[in-house]
Amino acid sequence: MQARGDTQREPGLNRYLRLRKRLSPLFLLPLVGGFFLMRVNQLAGMALLTAALVESYVSSRMRRTRDLDDTGFGLHGAGIETAAGFGLGAILMALMIGILAVAGWYRVFVPRSGITAGGFAYWLALFALVGVLEELLSRGMLFRFLERRAGSAFALAASSLVFGLLHVPNPNSSVWAGVAIALHAGVLLGAAYMLTRRLWLAIGIHWSWNFVQGPVFGAPVSGQNQPSLLDSAARGPEILTGGPFGPEAGLVSVVVGAAAGLLLLVLAIKRGRWVPSSQGLGWRRKKNGDPSPAPPPEERASPAP
Repeated sequence: MQARGDTQREPGLNRYLRLRKRLSPLFLLPLVGGFFLMRVNQLAGMALLTAALVESYVSSRMRRTRDLDDTGFGLHGAGIETAAGFGLGAILMALMIGILAVAGWYRVFVPRSGITAGGFAYWLALFALVGVLEELLSRGMLFRFLERRAGSAFALAASSLVFGLLHVPNPNSSVWAGVAIALHAGVLLGAAYMLTRRLWLAIGIHWSWNFVQGPVFGAPVSGQNQPSLLDSAARGPEILTGGPFGPEAGLVSVVVGAAAGLLLLVLAIKRGRWVPSSQGLGWRRKKNGDPSPAPPPEERASPAP
């Protein structure tokens, strides 16, 4: 019996996958090189590391399914979804900062020496790579694996919690900061992936969320400061503003981000993208005679418009 998509394999793709399998040890070099290059040039090292991880993940999935959509990097709607995500992330961050400013808890002003055009482009590119890398790991790998095993509810809760806790070691962070990120960013980005079953919308949101927060408004991004177009200073209660960690650790961000995430989640459920736990593979190894679970939404649903 032929695997799905075998009848449509392209000779070039088959040749590349065979070559990659034979030379697989050589493909570890960019991964190692990316880590070392980051010590010299952060942007170049991050670019090499991200490209190597994406290539490794995509080629691994393609060897089994021969379907680019199954990797989360399907090209259908990639540009539109990334742009939509970038716009949504920018609007949400501007709304959070705006609420804090109107309430008198945040002051935004033009700094004496702002960011240069080169610096602006640098951070725009760097946060794009951060978005791709973190979404690949958190939604492309972790969420997808958990969802296939235990359904959407467990995958969304667990991947959000892990995503939040990974921010706890950051400068000026705390356990609450990790929980806050899990509650808003984890849910928002997980729902964005569920809605389209591709990573582009989540990547766009993640990209502009960080970029607008830091290099535009001058707020700390997960506890770290960058040169910025504007500058800002927290003046209200830390539980609301996020304090030195940045707005992401504040209740205002939790409410705004979680509300947007729940809206995307409702849309995803209406489109039939929710996987009940009963359709998961479970945690035990499958034996002969076990019933096959229903295919995940990305395999049974038509591409989102």
